[in-house]
Amino acid sequence: MAAPPDAELSLAGGALAAKAWGPPDGPPVLALHGWLDNAASFDRTAPALAAAGFRVVALDLPGHGGSAHKQNETGYPFVDYAFDVGRAAAALGWRRFRLLGHSLGAAVACFYAGVYPDQVEQVAAVEGLTPQTAAAAELPERMAAHFAARARPAKPSPVYPTAEAALAVRIAAGEFPVGAWIDGVVRRNLVPAAGGVRWRTDPRLRLPTGHRLTPEQAAAVLGKIAAPVLCVRARQGLPLPADYSSRIVSAVRDLRVVELDGGHHVHLEHPEAVNAAIVAFFRGDLTGAANPAH
Repeated sequence: MAAPPDAELSLAGGALAAKAWGPPDGPPVLALHGWLDNAASFDRTAPALAAAGFRVVALDLPGHGGSAHKQNETGYPFVDYAFDVGRAAAALGWRRFRLLGHSLGAAVACFYAGVYPDQVEQVAAVEGLTPQTAAAAELPERMAAHFAARARPAKPSPVYPTAEAALAVRIAAGEFPVGAWIDGVVRRNLVPAAGGVRWRTDPRLRLPTGHRLTPEQAAAVLGKIAAPVLCVRARQGLPLPADYSSRIVSAVRDLRVVELDGGHHVHLEHPEAVNAAIVAFFRGDLTGAANPAH
């Protein structure tokens, strides 16, 4: 299969870079990557969906990959990603579509499906489901840490002699897994610089989050999802957060859960198993465990 074309969506708040696969008239799927990843996260998933007849557009979320950095001072609050999904869908001319997300992108997909239930036909969420939450009492301390971090002068992005050296630093910090299958994601996040390469992701993506939804707010949004939801969990993936409780998960009315071997980037590490589950789900053929919280 030929390499997917790079695309760019011109939006009022800045351009969004993207990759596209599949027939232009196929059922539309908008794919959303995880934190510090980019559209290349779906290089091993989107071709299988395209072969099944779906049109897949994978975004570089703002501040990631080739997309524009936000020009405001507030950084990247979670809810803004959902706003960006809506802008991207409007630019594509999609009124109703499927969502595919990994990690942060999975949480954004579910959040968007709850806010705009009439627009979303199905959601496939890989290693993610709910936005990160916090008790209301934590807000003052979180905001203080966020404001303090924003007030500090930005550090220049370090320069690495090669892409391999940049990846090695991230692997050592536990931010990227070991494996050649992550190479495309790494290279899409790099740009040439004097003496080598540097990250082109916005450094503000690393600011501590000032505001998180409460568990009650997250449950209220997820409870509005009208679309069927597939949650793909990796057995060796990230530990479930403490707030991943029946109070939130049970709010999703039509949820299927599939557990597979692999780490947090299971869709890149073991694409055959993940792709089979997602294609079957999008076709309406998946049989799996129903919502365990119900």
